[in-house]
Amino acid sequence: MKLRMILRTIVLRTIARNTFGIFLRDKLLIVFGALFVCVILMMMTPLLTLRARTTVSLADYRGKKTVVVSYWASWCGPCKVELPELREFYKRYHKADANFEILAISIDEQKADAERYAAAEKLPFPVLFDPQSKTADAYSVEGIPTLFVIDKSGKIVHAHAGLEQAMQIQLMGELGLKYAGMEDAGETK
Repeated sequence: MKLRMILRTIVLRTIARNTFGIFLRDKLLIVFGALFVCVILMMMTPLLTLRARTTVSLADYRGKKTVVVSYWASWCGPCKVELPELREFYKRYHKADANFEILAISIDEQKADAERYAAAEKLPFPVLFDPQSKTADAYSVEGIPTLFVIDKSGKIVHAHAGLEQAMQIQLMGELGLKYAGMEDAGETK
């Protein structure tokens, strides 16, 4: 994990220092450099492993499911809007054979605070605890709520910090879902 963070930092600092000089020399190198950084960052998606009742690892889902990761805390006002939305989304679209999973990762310092909030909201998806923000740091989470969509190959395909407008519609698009109840829309009988 540390090696990934160090490599990511070196790549980003090198690109930041050299971007202006490269731009003056050759615009094509800038485009190639930006693509290279995107590929490197996608390849370095941290494999989070946290405890809920059991240990959950992002590697468990690789090749099997797309994972929606939500960082939150019980004291965060916008999180108290996002999590109920995620709960309703999960109830509507997550079935036994669903090709996605939602992981809610609390950065509360006290596990009891997170557990109390998760129980009160009846969150149906795994709730994980990251009290020292180790995985939050690995994902460069700067504020909460922060939402990531990680595809089956382990690449981050969507990231959003803060409360996202029309989050459910965005998730439907990222997960390839159709609006429940609209399957027959447009058909004539």
